[in-house]
Amino acid sequence: MSNESQQDSATTKLLIVDDEKIILSVAADVLEGEGYLVETETNPLEALKRVEKEKFDFVLTDISMPEMNGLEMVKRIKKIDENIGAIFMTGYANLETAKEAIKTGAYDYIMKPFELVELRAAVTKAVEKRREEVAKTDGARLDQLSDLVEVLYTVGDKKSLLRLSLGLALINSGLTTGFISCWEDKSEELDLVWTDNVRESDFKEMSAKLQADDARNCFDFDTPLHSNDFTEHPFVAKLLRLVPESNSLIRYFDSNAGSTTLKATHRDEFLMTLCIQNESTEVPFSDKDLKLLNLVLNMAMVVVENVLLLGESQAALAELATIHDQIINLERVATQGIMSAEIGHELNNFLNIVQSNFELLKLKAKITNSDDISKYIKGIDESLDQMTRFTRGLVDSAKLKSEKTAFDLDDLIEDIVSFLSPQKKYRKIRLIHNKSGNLPEITADTQQIQQLFYNLLNNAAESFPQEFDGQREITITTRLSGSDISIDVADNGSGIPESLQKTMFSNRFTTKKSGHGFGLLVCRKVVESHNGQIEVVSAEGQGTTFHITFPTSD
Repeated sequence: MSNESQQDSATTKLLIVDDEKIILSVAADVLEGEGYLVETETNPLEALKRVEKEKFDFVLTDISMPEMNGLEMVKRIKKIDENIGAIFMTGYANLETAKEAIKTGAYDYIMKPFELVELRAAVTKAVEKRREEVAKTDGARLDQLSDLVEVLYTVGDKKSLLRLSLGLALINSGLTTGFISCWEDKSEELDLVWTDNVRESDFKEMSAKLQADDARNCFDFDTPLHSNDFTEHPFVAKLLRLVPESNSLIRYFDSNAGSTTLKATHRDEFLMTLCIQNESTEVPFSDKDLKLLNLVLNMAMVVVENVLLLGESQAALAELATIHDQIINLERVATQGIMSAEIGHELNNFLNIVQSNFELLKLKAKITNSDDISKYIKGIDESLDQMTRFTRGLVDSAKLKSEKTAFDLDDLIEDIVSFLSPQKKYRKIRLIHNKSGNLPEITADTQQIQQLFYNLLNNAAESFPQEFDGQREITITTRLSGSDISIDVADNGSGIPESLQKTMFSNRFTTKKSGHGFGLLVCRKVVESHNGQIEVVSAEGQGTTFHITFPTSD
């Protein structure tokens, strides 16, 4: 046997199924002598249960058996694991059974009684053929990994990502039971997701606080870790002592079964484990399998970090938007010179803190190469520039001045729609931009116009009730109306009561519990500062339209 064949046999796992115990014993002895990992079963129904819980490379089976014939058994096994190879043995060969065997994708067909050398040759040939097939599918596996990356990067929250990663790892392994954990240093939160029935997407999950030293102690083991007693698993045993409620995890795992655990660490900021259980205490994975699982785990870690960074950037952007609203409202005070230097000093202190944290966020975004995060960073950067210019004006006790330039309004709106669409608030909303196509350039302060649309679109997005039937839509329509540019921002949300429409542009108006009341005030100030007009048309249950007009020249 060549060195390559010896390596194949050492990692090839066979399930032999035959109701004749003598043949079963002889075949097992011969193949174990060749270095194969061999399991035996006399009952086809029990064999099916074994395949559901363990990973096998080949099933070697008799065709004629009392409980179920081998052909039917292999067909059912293929539904569980389509990649498993089959070799048939029979003493009652005919053309029909041979055809059926070929249809199941059999690697070989052995007649009883067989010589032992014939059995060895059939298995060796099947293993070599399988190796060639695996070599041919390496490219396909790379394509699968590419698809995996794409799928992972579409997940928007950590728990969903953990469920998806665990499911992909189990399905790829042909197993059903396992858990995945993730601990984050900043929040000191440990998340656990587990399942014993991945095919039914039956996932359980829990979260718990875990201090840094305790978390690192739990994850302190060499990897890959192969354990034969789940209750003595180093991660599980330590976790049970620190987080008693994690005992619910134990009920789903067989303490006498084997398990394989991998871990990934990112500068002690993120710690993750992936544990997959196998009914057999034998090591169920080849080196290739372990590499793939390790890749899944590390990609999951990168995406978790991106998800958290994205959440931080969204929170920072939301906070900056609120501060920006307040700054515009302070313009009147600033122009009068009342406490302007003190306000500017305090805002500059805040800006220094935000700027430092923002530089760290940009550094992490470069490492992860996330386009989505870059969009939010760009938005934060623009907001920071605007705040800086304003605070400088406050310190000098000078009036806030607009920096007006000529630009294409439709292009600006298109950029705003592209920026907002991927955000969580807008994922269930269809943003529609009806372009005029013949608008002249408008001379205005682009950042103030952006703020105008951000406020109107955010209000529109929040106008939809939690339970809303039908497609949620926000439409921005531009057109040339005489010598003016006309813009409509319309939604099909819940509408505004008539009694509130008369006061909605007054100072500090809001209908939201957490609203600050600056949003529509800012909109009015921005429109008026550009010699424009803003009006609202709304009816309860029929949506709201804000109608804005700007002169084509300032």
